[in-house]
Amino acid sequence: MKLILFHSHTCKQCRNQVKEFTDNPPSIQLEMVDIDAGVKDNDSSVFERIYISMRNYGITDLPTTVLINDDNSLIRKFIDFVETKEIEENILML
Repeated sequence: MKLILFHSHTCKQCRNQVKEFTDNPPSIQLEMVDIDAGVKDNDSSVFERIYISMRNYGITDLPTTVLINDDNSLIRKFIDFVETKEIEENILML
């Protein structure tokens, strides 16, 4: 299992989520994906990979954190800011 946080550096709630995960790291692997990365780097392949992932997980709002299995299938989606503690509680219930 791992977590993926989709965020934007221009979004206040996203910056709060990044800070939450930095200050209180989850117990499982976390990948933080800045959706503006492809634009900032002027790299269309990065931009395309990010948006394909967002579409695959049904992400329409930011920040969104997804909990996925080892085969990348979605277990749970957390939309908007979420405390690490809440994610950990959800993991324990699996």
